[in-house]
Amino acid sequence: MSFFPDRASGVPLHRQLAGHLRDAILAGELAGGTRLHAARALAQQLGVSRNTVVHALEQLASEGYLETRIGAGTYVASGLLPRAARVAAAPSPPRLAARARRVVPMRDPDGDDGPALFRPGVPDLRLFPAPQWRRVANRWLERTATRGYGDPAGYRPLREAIAVQLRQTRGVTLGADNVIVVEGTRAALALIADVLLDPRDVVVIEDPGYVAMREVSTAAGACIVPVPLDDEGFDPARAPHGARLAYVTPSHQYPTGVVMGLRRRLALTAWARANGTYVIEDDYDAEFRYDGPPLPALQGLDEERVLHVGTFSKTLAPGLRVGWIVVPDALVDAFAAVRAVASAGPAFPVQAALAAFVGEGHFALHVRRAAAAYRARRDALAHALQHELGEHIALQGAATGLHLVARLARDDVAASNAARAAGIVAPALSGYALDAAGPRGLVLGFGAGEPDAIVSGVALLARALAPWPRRPEEIGPGRRG
Repeated sequence: MSFFPDRASGVPLHRQLAGHLRDAILAGELAGGTRLHAARALAQQLGVSRNTVVHALEQLASEGYLETRIGAGTYVASGLLPRAARVAAAPSPPRLAARARRVVPMRDPDGDDGPALFRPGVPDLRLFPAPQWRRVANRWLERTATRGYGDPAGYRPLREAIAVQLRQTRGVTLGADNVIVVEGTRAALALIADVLLDPRDVVVIEDPGYVAMREVSTAAGACIVPVPLDDEGFDPARAPHGARLAYVTPSHQYPTGVVMGLRRRLALTAWARANGTYVIEDDYDAEFRYDGPPLPALQGLDEERVLHVGTFSKTLAPGLRVGWIVVPDALVDAFAAVRAVASAGPAFPVQAALAAFVGEGHFALHVRRAAAAYRARRDALAHALQHELGEHIALQGAATGLHLVARLARDDVAASNAARAAGIVAPALSGYALDAAGPRGLVLGFGAGEPDAIVSGVALLARALAPWPRRPEEIGPGRRG
């Protein structure tokens, strides 16, 4: 039996030898019942010390690969199935749960790992206020108060800070007792589904809309009913009766950017009450409003039927993995119980640091500074698009958030593919829709790049999309500028 130790390696020789013997046993080269030489003879044969051999054999015996028989020596354990036999016997393909089988085939247009310049919903991580965060976070890392398991609903001071922030900036009416801290928007939607959805329940969604809500509903076995959008967003008059949940993004519809006005909001809450429907309000980037004051959150109009979902992903950094749900009074106990079963939530030192960061005013200051930077980038993108492609596009949804839509008359999938070939990620608007006859366009983020990079990127995009059709009137409704 040959053994070639790597004496320059940081791995001790006895572990190298144990691995060598382990591989030989698993490959069937050392069959079960084979008697090994005595440690001294084996050491001489392999060119290592006796202690190296002894330590290796002891390790393999503790793992069950070898058996020591008193007075008879050391043997390869019997009954071990060789690797080749185990591979041949392995089932293929693996059996997945019904929930996983429903989700695996789905594809999220935002799930692209390409360049970040125009990817929608990507904030600029360079704007993260690292010095202030470091000072606050270090304070909490040195304390023992957040090292235990804690409340699965979230660290109480963070829930209080979120409730105060939402009341002051978004008009949310409920307090800290109603705030459930989660690991971002997707975790919020999954928890809502766990609490409120049974198989075959009806979920109405915006179309086009956020693909994650479709994924969560599909995983729960719900029946998805898409509701086409108009210039005011989701229209409850087109939604079916008896829906269990309705998902909306009223402050900046994703991905079209349409803002739901007060009249439509009142109609939506009235419809929800009449049908016993809970409304999920995804308020994902309402903090960044550039043209006029933002409308208050939908939750402020109906605290019994609206579940308000938000996150720090766009305002601070996605890697924090912290978001929240503001749930009605009647659902607090159910959400707390299900939350305790599913997860203990984000790391409590992170939650504690966020509580101090928000409570001490650092968060509000950062949002104001980031909004100014994003406004300049929005302007650069809008002006560059109008300069390069103005007669062929209509801009929509640029007043809020981190993306806008360039509505097209042509096939947006082909346009998205042409952009990708030029190294630009620009998802097709139709990729977010269930209705094949829905609107066409490119969803373009402006959060991740400086204005100069955005202008250069638009010039590259324009070259990639040429030649263009000559009938811009086919673009359809949309707001320019």
